[in-house]
Amino acid sequence: MNYSELQAAWRQWSHREDLDDSLLDTIQELVTARLGRDLRTLENEVRQTITVPSDGYNLGSKFMEMRSVKGSQAGREFELTYETPAQFFRTAGLGEATSWTIENGLLKLNTGGGEITIDFYVQPNQLAQPDDENALLTAWPNVYIYAGLVEIFRFLQDAESAGLYGGFYQDELKQTNRQAQDARVGNAAAMRAI
Repeated sequence: MNYSELQAAWRQWSHREDLDDSLLDTIQELVTARLGRDLRTLENEVRQTITVPSDGYNLGSKFMEMRSVKGSQAGREFELTYETPAQFFRTAGLGEATSWTIENGLLKLNTGGGEITIDFYVQPNQLAQPDDENALLTAWPNVYIYAGLVEIFRFLQDAESAGLYGGFYQDELKQTNRQAQDARVGNAAAMRAI
């Protein structure tokens, strides 16, 4: 599905062919922000091996949430511990990093710097042109459709329809996040011994 097809679906499902493109562009921006906050799928997850400078690593404007921070020593990978900025204490130059924090959009390590592997969630790419697609829209079109309908009906001040599609959105969101989690670590029910 591309952006033009998504706009057509929003018009069809809302029974509002009079919704103009500029309004749907605004709806799409709201939907992108909502999906960035709510979805936790492989399609919006990024893995990077980075070197963190002593003053911190800028995670960028699309960063939404950290999933894991791992260091490695002698070929062994280990999870670093998260600390809130208030708890965080930097022990610069004292070996391998053991903890991390995020402060003002910067990822910081307790040793001041070092190489780590991070897994984090990002906001989906904005859709602007009719042929634009992104990985989330391709993989989970219903989530986009329902989230857009919630925003359309909020704009139209139709609380009943917004609530109806809000319920559909929440159901689809739970199923999508559960399927993504199963794809990442496996479905426990499917892994039972027979």
